[in-house]
Amino acid sequence: VLVGEEMLNYFHAGRLWMNDVFDVLPHGYAATRIATNNMTVTLVAFAMGITAGLGTLYILALNGLIVGAVLGLCTRYGLLGEMLVFMVPHGIIELTALVIGGGAGLLVGSALVDPGDLGRMDALRLRGYDAVRIAIGALPVLLFAGITESYVSPVRFLPGWARIAYGLMAGFLLLVYLTRGGRRGSAGSEPPAEPPA
Repeated sequence: VLVGEEMLNYFHAGRLWMNDVFDVLPHGYAATRIATNNMTVTLVAFAMGITAGLGTLYILALNGLIVGAVLGLCTRYGLLGEMLVFMVPHGIIELTALVIGGGAGLLVGSALVDPGDLGRMDALRLRGYDAVRIAIGALPVLLFAGITESYVSPVRFLPGWARIAYGLMAGFLLLVYLTRGGRRGSAGSEPPAEPPA
């Protein structure tokens, strides 16, 4: 149910589907489609925060189940190593960005569930300001992940260790940015003033 019959046929044949896809699709077109899809999923996860975070949790859980199902099937059919060589270059930053977008959605949801001393609308306005900035910040990461998935992950002339090293380095640089550079505020980035009590 989670992976679909066509993908299961590839597993039964003892091969993965990505090479067939990238042999047919131009890399630029594939990168655009991948990035657009990932941005859509992330923005929907963010927007579903308005359901008190329940929709956001559903989207994050569903994507986690799909990834887990694919990796489980790869393990069962002896394809895990090949899948990791494909997935790691783009997957670390892609999944991180999805979780960041989901976190922004949960921030919106928290304003509805636990507004604190503020009214729900005031809490939504204040936390929503931060949540929008967080969600928008994830989009360039997803664009880069889409380009990587099309131009780096499937290429056969790069050895597996090089592609995995690329993904680990990209994940490390993203972590450095999020823990250091991403904390620096910029001019004009102050949230709206908190309403008087």
